[in-house]
Amino acid sequence: MTFADWLINDLVFIAIALLWAAAAKLDLGFRAPAWRGVWPWVALYVAWYAAEWVVFALLPVAEDPEWVTELLGLPLAGQLILTVVSGPIFEELLFRGAMFSALLRRWGIQAAAIAPSVLWALMHVGYEAWFIFSIAGSGVVLAIIRWKSGSLWPPLALHVMGNLVVTLDPYSWFAATG
Repeated sequence: MTFADWLINDLVFIAIALLWAAAAKLDLGFRAPAWRGVWPWVALYVAWYAAEWVVFALLPVAEDPEWVTELLGLPLAGQLILTVVSGPIFEELLFRGAMFSALLRRWGIQAAAIAPSVLWALMHVGYEAWFIFSIAGSGVVLAIIRWKSGSLWPPLALHVMGNLVVTLDPYSWFAATG
């Protein structure tokens, strides 16, 4: 796929998530976060992310080589738009925005934290199994941050920062598999 194809896919899915949320009157969490009780979860997420990097050093992640080649073939601006802007916005709007809100309303926090996180992890099936499980776990932590803060902004910011580190780090799994 080309850069335009990836970007169009992300924009279409962003539009779908926004339309679903509007039609179902879902709370996407577009408000200032309440930070009380959130910081321990943010610290857990950062520690989780750091632990992933340690495991990366021991168990490199084999990614779809075609996708990595296409991504690395883009100028840095294109890589950043896809991995740091449109990808996290799409994923957070869908999983910790619309899906989280719908499940929280109907089945409570456990379903709202676990189900979207498992689906989010399954979107990353090109990775190693250990990393798919880690993505699911980090998704649960992001969902709890969403719930405790009442806002989509903290999980979105953490997702963006994580993807930024991976994209800019010359020793990341992108560089290792590209």
